Amino acid sequence: MKTILSFFLAMAICASAYAEVPLQIVSTEEAPLQYTENYQIKGVAADILYELLKETGYEGTKIRMYPWARAYDIASKDENTMILTISRNEQRENLFHWTCPLFETGYTVYKLKSRKDISVNSLEDIRKYRLGLWRDDARHHFFESRGFTNIDLVSYDELNIKKLLNGRIDLYVGDSISFAHQMKKTWGFTQEEFDQLEPVYEIKEVHARLYIAFSLKTDEAVRNKFALALEKIKESGKFQEIFHQYVQ
Repeated sequence: MKTILSFFLAMAICASAYAEVPLQIVSTEEAPLQYTENYQIKGVAADILYELLKETGYEGTKIRMYPWARAYDIASKDENTMILTISRNEQRENLFHWTCPLFETGYTVYKLKSRKDISVNSLEDIRKYRLGLWRDDARHHFFESRGFTNIDLVSYDELNIKKLLNGRIDLYVGDSISFAHQMKKTWGFTQEEFDQLEPVYEIKEVHARLYIAFSLKTDEAVRNKFALALEKIKESGKFQEIFHQYVQ
């Protein structure tokens, strides 16, 4: 009898081992994906993550918000670490486990409507102007990998909009999911300020796939559990339900 009890106890311990592996979750403010409102982190990606945490036994795990470069650095080095959300590209391919694919987004170049001297009809035309980018973001990696040197980097993306409105940069690259929401609802710019901008070029050369990714030192059982949980909420329709609450 004692042997049988020991066997089942061991099985129970093995079955729950993945939930006992400490998990660190890092992210950054990027509405409507994930953002802080009234001391709570919400957003389309955050709400999907909460469902995954319930499914995997990690409910209640804290999401720690950092400037993007800091979150990226932590997730690329620490063990058992998740980053929410990150786009997959060639430069990052071997730095993370790309476990949970979420959404696709595109990129558009913006300028001030008043800047009649700016004309962008191709990717190469962008080289003529001062381009504001977010440090270590996928847009930064995209242009840097193509040898662009006209880049002005910031640690907080909203600073690019202030610089654009003040004429300190010429162009800004926004993504199709979050830009309008970020500018008006998260960063606090007015509709009048938003209306001063206009799209001038859609970057056809790249479309980003946004993920919940894991550090290379993350336990395989943990990663597999989250992958299965994502499949489950997609099949149930919960994923799409959350998505359409934020993105029309």
